[in-house]
Amino acid sequence: MSSFKVGKRRTYRERPAPANRKHLGLLPKAKDYKVRAAAHNKKAAEIQKLRKAAAFRNPDEFNFKMEHAQMQDSFHTKIIERQPMSKEQMLDMQTHNLSYISHKRLLDAKKVEALQQSIFADQPKKPNHIIFVDDEKEKANFDPVKYYDTVPEALALGITHNIPKRENLENAPVILNSGANIAAAAKDFQKTKLEIRERLKRLKRLEDTERRMRDQKTRMTGVSYTEKKRDDGSTMLKLKKERKR
Repeated sequence: MSSFKVGKRRTYRERPAPANRKHLGLLPKAKDYKVRAAAHNKKAAEIQKLRKAAAFRNPDEFNFKMEHAQMQDSFHTKIIERQPMSKEQMLDMQTHNLSYISHKRLLDAKKVEALQQSIFADQPKKPNHIIFVDDEKEKANFDPVKYYDTVPEALALGITHNIPKRENLENAPVILNSGANIAAAAKDFQKTKLEIRERLKRLKRLEDTERRMRDQKTRMTGVSYTEKKRDDGSTMLKLKKERKR
């Protein structure tokens, strides 16, 4: 029985565009025509279906949706009848909205706190290291890398406390592997600080929205209150103390 050996098959190549038609662009292939023909046939079938439905349409046909629709610019438009909401319904809707805003505010506050703890940015004031020197010459020749016994990349991260020592960084090949890792860490640090700044702005807007919604709900309940102006010009509602028997 003779063995059958499969040789290398020849790569199929389509005929390129003639030289005198290169200015017209690429030569359309069969696969391009199939896609275009399928799209054309699909549209033609849809148009034929609509024409058939229009030809056999019964002018006396009734549908219950006709009672709540009308023709506007040759299109059927649904008529939405808005019923006036009662005071209880509005108060209930306001309560749900207030609960949602309060929930989102708490989530953002936890997220900001977690981000601040991740980059040690939760301190009220950025700490400074005060180093005393003997004269101006020592001040001019001061080298923070030599003084802290660390590497320049560690100081580039902006860490002002718990600066890692050189001997500890020798066991961290991920940090000292290349300058690209240090640059990526510094970029992530700045990105996290920017995210914290944006989330704090969003948290401030949520707090203002929640306060306004609480004031609106207080006005809707009809309880006695007094209005006071805050330092930022906003109004604060303070409930009056009522003696209960």
